[in-house]
Amino acid sequence: MSGGIGFVTAGKNSSIKNRGFLKHTDKVMSRKPVNTKSSVGKFSFKKTSKKDLDRFKKKFKSEQKRELRKQIIIGVLLLVIIFYFLYLILL
Repeated sequence: MSGGIGFVTAGKNSSIKNRGFLKHTDKVMSRKPVNTKSSVGKFSFKKTSKKDLDRFKKKFKSEQKRELRKQIIIGVLLLVIIFYFLYLILL
């Protein structure tokens, strides 16, 4: 039961803070809402041709395949090393 006391303390602290918000609702309600849009207003996206988009997709997929191959090779090598050490220990 490690960390149980910490959770209780955090709960008490958050309830005290939330109670403070209820006492002064006029201050909380008078805050300005957070602006979710960018400072410019509208979002703008780059325009690309179909050819460039296909080239980017091919490049991205080839990088993914290369990374997957690398992870598989590393995993197989680690398994071989682990089995070799287990073989040496049990022999």
